[in-house]
Amino acid sequence: MTQTVIFINTKAFAEIVHHMMRKNGYKSMIIFGDMSAEERDDTIRKFKNGDISVIITTNMLARGIDVPEIEIVINFDVPQTRDSAGNKVGDPETYLHRMGRTGRFGSKGIAITLHDRPEDQKYLDEITTHFAMGDLIKPLRDYEHLKALLEEIRQI
Repeated sequence: MTQTVIFINTKAFAEIVHHMMRKNGYKSMIIFGDMSAEERDDTIRKFKNGDISVIITTNMLARGIDVPEIEIVINFDVPQTRDSAGNKVGDPETYLHRMGRTGRFGSKGIAITLHDRPEDQKYLDEITTHFAMGDLIKPLRDYEHLKALLEEIRQI
């Protein structure tokens, strides 16, 4: 089973995505910092045990979760922060921590960042420039391409 973490910038949008996932038959749960420690622990336990295959969250899980089985991390929103002048900019530190949830402990994984607005492309460009990794970013062509990538990492 493919374990996936979906990062979203706002709780309200995360709840919308969660409901869409559940409606389409995905075993997903949502996790936020304002949940009780017991609720968060229960969600993580279910994820680690494979009872659910998708966790949807804001930046809460960008640090501190170590689940070697996570094969896919999706930035449903490009992470953002504000610069010293108060302007929105891409957030390289959060991006790095989000992407670092896959490929743990020597395993392979796929990190995907979705964007559909010009400002999101700008934020992603700022992040890739920060890390000098623009030439490493590859567009995901379609679902079949994603399936092929998953098969490839499972064979390694």
